[in-house]
Amino acid sequence: MVETLFSLGSSTALAGWLLLVLLPGARATAWFTAVLVPGLLALAYTALVAGGWAGALAGGGGFASMAELRRLFADERLLLAGWLHYLAFDLLIGRHIVQTARHEGLRHAAVVPALLLCFLFGPAGWLLFQLQRVSRRALQAPAWARLPAWLRAPEPTLAACGVLMGLLLLPTALAHALDPRLLAGVGVWVKPMKFQLSLCVFLLTLALFYPLAGPGFRGSWAGRFVVWGPVLAAVYEVAYISLRAALGQASHFNIATPLAGLGYGLMGVGAVVLVAAAGLLGWHVQRAGRAGAWPAGVPPLLGRATAWGLLMSGVLGFITGAAISAGGSSLVGSALGAGAAHVPLFGWSLQKGDLRVAHFLALHAMQVLPLLAWAVLHALPGRAALITGAGALLYGALTAATFWQALRGQPLLSI
Repeated sequence: MVETLFSLGSSTALAGWLLLVLLPGARATAWFTAVLVPGLLALAYTALVAGGWAGALAGGGGFASMAELRRLFADERLLLAGWLHYLAFDLLIGRHIVQTARHEGLRHAAVVPALLLCFLFGPAGWLLFQLQRVSRRALQAPAWARLPAWLRAPEPTLAACGVLMGLLLLPTALAHALDPRLLAGVGVWVKPMKFQLSLCVFLLTLALFYPLAGPGFRGSWAGRFVVWGPVLAAVYEVAYISLRAALGQASHFNIATPLAGLGYGLMGVGAVVLVAAAGLLGWHVQRAGRAGAWPAGVPPLLGRATAWGLLMSGVLGFITGAAISAGGSSLVGSALGAGAAHVPLFGWSLQKGDLRVAHFLALHAMQVLPLLAWAVLHALPGRAALITGAGALLYGALTAATFWQALRGQPLLSI
């Protein structure tokens, strides 16, 4: 009987989740997920608790300690009641997510990941949905009004996803603080945090500079690719790296099983999509500048520096990333001396050639060059073009030098 109720309850709840994901606006979905399924689960739950509660309490079960809780759920009827409890309340939370998203104008596709996470891990899905709501509201914060006029309207999807990546640092940092496991001598949650921070900066940069591509860019295939390509790639990469961290396994270069190989391969596709989006946006920003389609108030030098930075990140980011993937490791050469010396925070090796240095520099050209142009336009406007051009050449040369150095297996500080 217990096994039958378990199967029926699980199957019925699964049907409700499928309706929430596939037919969120149907009347039948509302009735099925808010009335019928929770009602049936509640009836079964009540019957199970009524039949097993007294015996479990008499056997020392209760809620005062973990030991009592363990004894309480030793009774199969109460264990099943707890499971039905999860099924009912998680489904109601899923229904709440769908209703709230519709009320606040959130796209259903944007909250599907939260629904799937709620289906699997309950409160974690609800937390993701709340972070999505916060990220959307952050775009309406008064702080945006202090930016130059042409920066006050970032591309909303990219910006919301970027803010969400930043907010995900909070639960990930908490997991890092509570989870003592190490992977290659580093906390298992360090890599997810690094990627969340990196993708936060990357996506917000694309969002801010997106309007420079001109008014017709949004409706073009390139404009849609620059939005949805990085968003989907970022969501997948963070989800996959976090999954591997939870399992205590490596995400990069992990091809131990066919599934792991597929997951890592898709990460490679995502990385190509990210750098391609940056390069494509840079190309269209440059074209818009030549056509005089930049928004009013954009200094020409800043617009050109933005295009250069995006193009440099796209091209050099692809080259350095491809070298890391082709080599099967970010490290090149034999270790010099004992130990595992590395650059604090970044983790770059000080004993081997490390391709991550050049990759980091390449990816951040899209921020460095516009910031350089903005700074010299304010500090030395008469020489701004010369300094910005020289800075771009030096930055590119530094990226190339660290790349060549790493390929030769030389540590960073030997440059």
